[in-house]
Amino acid sequence: MVEYSTAQVDDFLADEVNETRPSPMRWRRFGFAAATLATVCALVGATSPRAPTPFEEMQHTVIKTHFFIQKVVERSLMAAKSDGGPSTTIGFTLKEKDRTPNAMKMTAHLRPSTDDVQAEVIFSFRAKPDHGSKLHDKLKVLFAVGEVSKGAISQTKELLSRLKPRQDGDDVHIHLAPTEEELKNVPHFDDIDQGIMQSEQSFKFEMGTGHDFGEIVSNANPCPATLFGGVKVSMSTSLADALAESLVSECPFDLCEHKKQIEMFEALDSLSADVTTTYTKEKLEKTANCTADKAAEAKASMEELRQTLPHYAFENFGGDFVEALTGLAEDSEGFRSIRFVGMLPASYELALEFENLKLTPVFKEFFTPKH
Repeated sequence: MVEYSTAQVDDFLADEVNETRPSPMRWRRFGFAAATLATVCALVGATSPRAPTPFEEMQHTVIKTHFFIQKVVERSLMAAKSDGGPSTTIGFTLKEKDRTPNAMKMTAHLRPSTDDVQAEVIFSFRAKPDHGSKLHDKLKVLFAVGEVSKGAISQTKELLSRLKPRQDGDDVHIHLAPTEEELKNVPHFDDIDQGIMQSEQSFKFEMGTGHDFGEIVSNANPCPATLFGGVKVSMSTSLADALAESLVSECPFDLCEHKKQIEMFEALDSLSADVTTTYTKEKLEKTANCTADKAAEAKASMEELRQTLPHYAFENFGGDFVEALTGLAEDSEGFRSIRFVGMLPASYELALEFENLKLTPVFKEFFTPKH
């Protein structure tokens, strides 16, 4: 019989950080809910009070980014300039030799919403042909079982109770609406002039990778330079002026140190750049000091997680939860999108759309008991 140990999971999820938690702000409570996708794979480890984990630090970053995006949109709508600043199109490709970075793709849109909906976050899966109802039912079971599990903390149970799946043919959407208290804290932006509420300014960001999600996880590559098998990134926006002004005044990122350069950018009429760089994996990893010992250690750690997670999930959430989670792979074609609606000025929405992002096979691989 395999001897299981949850020590690695406990250590990983309880990794302490020195940064003090920021104080609550009016947007923080719903922002926390909006960031919950970052903890989907980690929720099985949330079983006891502890110091901020790496996942929670990532949540905090998402929250700050969400607030920053609010400010960009608000500034763009209120700006005296009508052209939105310099027209900007930027792209770069870091291409691994003999590999094209198109195995998986993410496209982020900041755009006016076409729907008149309440504030909520919507996660969408695409089911295999004619499997929409099966995927919908398994998600309902997953959330219902997790909600009453004895090992999960109250925050996790409360979150699972609010996830509401809805089927639309072979598309299955999971709706996460705010509580009444959180809804009160969603800004209404009533001070924005109605004459400019029909703005068509937008932001689009695309990123493709040479490995798909399953390959990235299975490879357990500890070298960040080659982890994705190459990347292709492009950005186009008509919000450049508002983006630059917000970076100068309210930037939550390290870019804040370069305010003078950002101010110079505002003075440009247009900016266009596209750069392609090709590398050989072995040479780049050698230069980046990614040794064989580090690779072996990473693969050993990943294998230990494969052995540990099924038992950990079973112990804290029960067999029905594990069965429902691993069974999603039978009916899911892929994860399609995340939409943040009703939380930005002028009915803007933030949409993250994915191509060939297959989460459920990874769930099945890592949470199926090993013998």
